[in-house]
Amino acid sequence: MPFVGREDLLARLLTGLEQGQRLRTTDVAGATGMGKSTLLQEAQRRSAARSTGMVVASVDLARYNPEARGRGGVDQTYGQALKHYNEVRALASDLLHDLDPERAIVLEETDQEFTRNRQKMKVGKVNVYSEMTAGAGALISASPQTIKVNFDQNAAQDAVLVGAAREATLQLSNILAASLNDISSSQPMLLLFDNVDIVAGQELGFWISHLISNLKGAVVVLAHEPNSVLDAPRGTGDALQISPFSLDEVSEFLTQTLGQERISDDLVALLYKWSGGVPIALQVLVDLMNDPTIKLCREDLEKRLLRLPGNAEGRLAGVVTEMVERLEGRPLGKALRAASIPAECDIKLLAALLADDGVTPESAIPLMKDLEAFSFTDEYKSPIDKIDYVKVHAFIRQGIADGMLKYAPHERNHLHSVAAEYFYGQFTGSNSYFEMFGFEKPDQQSWLRKWLYHVAHSEDRRTAMLQAARVFFDAFWWWGNYVNFDFCEILITDFEGLASETQDDNLVAFADAVRRFRDNYPYRAKLRQDFDRTYPAAPWNEVEDALFEIRELCGLTHPSTDLSERERHTEALLQVFLAHASRYGSPGDPLESKRHYDEAARHFALVDRSWDVPWVVFERGDLALESGDTKLALDEATYAASLLYDDFDEKNPDEELIANIHRLRADCAWLDGKTDLAAKEYGLAVVHSFLFHRIGGPPDDYTMQFYFEARGRAIEKMLVLWRSGRSAESVRFGQIMQESFPTMPSLPKRSETELIEVCRNGTVAELANMLFPRGPDIGELNQQSTPFMKMLLRIEDRVQASLRGDLLRPRSS
Repeated sequence: MPFVGREDLLARLLTGLEQGQRLRTTDVAGATGMGKSTLLQEAQRRSAARSTGMVVASVDLARYNPEARGRGGVDQTYGQALKHYNEVRALASDLLHDLDPERAIVLEETDQEFTRNRQKMKVGKVNVYSEMTAGAGALISASPQTIKVNFDQNAAQDAVLVGAAREATLQLSNILAASLNDISSSQPMLLLFDNVDIVAGQELGFWISHLISNLKGAVVVLAHEPNSVLDAPRGTGDALQISPFSLDEVSEFLTQTLGQERISDDLVALLYKWSGGVPIALQVLVDLMNDPTIKLCREDLEKRLLRLPGNAEGRLAGVVTEMVERLEGRPLGKALRAASIPAECDIKLLAALLADDGVTPESAIPLMKDLEAFSFTDEYKSPIDKIDYVKVHAFIRQGIADGMLKYAPHERNHLHSVAAEYFYGQFTGSNSYFEMFGFEKPDQQSWLRKWLYHVAHSEDRRTAMLQAARVFFDAFWWWGNYVNFDFCEILITDFEGLASETQDDNLVAFADAVRRFRDNYPYRAKLRQDFDRTYPAAPWNEVEDALFEIRELCGLTHPSTDLSERERHTEALLQVFLAHASRYGSPGDPLESKRHYDEAARHFALVDRSWDVPWVVFERGDLALESGDTKLALDEATYAASLLYDDFDEKNPDEELIANIHRLRADCAWLDGKTDLAAKEYGLAVVHSFLFHRIGGPPDDYTMQFYFEARGRAIEKMLVLWRSGRSAESVRFGQIMQESFPTMPSLPKRSETELIEVCRNGTVAELANMLFPRGPDIGELNQQSTPFMKMLLRIEDRVQASLRGDLLRPRSS
């Protein structure tokens, strides 16, 4: 798009470049299609041309993980904080590459320093990194011989390492700022940040604000949508608003794009009127007149514009559609309308949307090529699923969608319905345990989000909310209630966007209720998983209220015998979390919690969610344990094991649940004074929490935290015996636990003397490393080929299949 007019904006934007001695931060706000990016591109071009000593860097923030929403600060998991560090590292590298590539070496030094620092971090005299890697953290934090972390009880379990990653990220900002200040001290510097609204309110946005606050001599330009800005120092800069073109600027634009000989005052006035002076709208009209296939003349354009009511977007969309439909041959007009329904469209989706017209994936290929040829479409390859898509420009797409809503609502609803069915068909499903890992995969998350968007536009609102609740609570049940899961936050943001788009009161209430539920629900990894636990103060009444409101909005308050399968699925999930609210909020009233668990198990069984039922039964056993009823708890553990064994998948066993069942049995044995049996069961719980690292993919935040807890709980019991003067029993306890793992050179069996020495003078980390394999190194998370994974596979190979099967069978003593 040519740069026209706006010289005053450009001059104000570049003010202060020659001085280079003070910070100047300028906001450039403008709606979609108003020309923000064009303005920044022209600023970069002119700045580079006006002075050989000037340096310019331009950053499009849309490239840096715009989906990285989620809780920030100490509520991040370590994996999230590390992901953010890597994201910032890439952005810093790109900035220095534009300004002074030789300085990029400082970033490599920062990486090395970060690695060194996290390996030697201490709280008091304790090496936190080795404690966490050894798996001695988490639940043993109450022990006087273990880590003491000065964070409040709502901080994430791996808060120390999160703090290290966040500190490293800020250090990266400081080092980058120092390099930029050094550069700007001798030459003018211009930093251009486009699409700032995408990262506003996210960790990346906070980092950019921190970076800018440390700059001394640069002109910084932040381009964004209205009402979405960074909390950054403004220096002496301006807040600029980009407005539509004036009549004279439209004339200049047309002169540059159509040529002087093709324009007239009448044409200028016509296009100014119907584009509203919006650059992208004007560009579309010009492209239509320049397109050799459409061959749109001025008179034809005027006739069609005058015939079309509505706003500028709707008129332009109508013109585009009508012009395309004039083309002979393929049904390109309908293809354009179909491609405007989803945010982006690939060949298979286009064929599905046009299936009623006999279009197949093969015959959709030339249609897609014709769509890609238009100036108002873009083609790109998704970084998530690697599929080639075509995108109709948002300005035109919205106009076409609005026009269909008014004049062809049935066609619009049908296309949304087909798109919803298509996207859900790409999702692997969630009925089996293994299928649930799809919630962790970016491509599967993308399919689900697209499906929900089209469901919201094709189904009645209650059905849309029901489906949205089912997806959200499935994801929260699977991962997000234990440690932070970004996908849950992304879903809520999507719900809020749909509520804003539709202005539907029920959707607004639904999005608010889901937000309140998540914001008030403390991660279960922060709760003391112990039979004598005291739960941290949490607004469980707010959680419960939000759940009841969601049930009401989803229409789940009528008799449960009338529920459909998808209603039962959603109701089962809601009953699980109602059980949590009652169990953790009113621990003295287990009957109410049990009632919710019973309802959850009944509904899960009726919708063929066989893997969920033993989980509910296990939690019900935990509830009985908290009430001191070890006999009932053991019965529930036995029942959960039998259910799991009936539907056992040898290739993808639910190691997490197996470990939990053993942990429940161990707790019962401990309470009943059977320390040898407790040690055996705790050891088996650690074995399966260790093997859990390989299920569904490489180790991650979740599996690491779970292994920490299993080890921590087992070691805590051993130390309780030691501190109570039962040293011989404590040593025996440790030896029995260690027997659960095979004897290997890397994991030798320890003698009584060695264990006594470590219990007397050593650290928890040393004791953990003596008894059990190490946990994954932080750098080994989300990596398949690592020393940890090789060690895990060697150990797994030594665990006999007969023993693995026996682990699931009930134990009577």
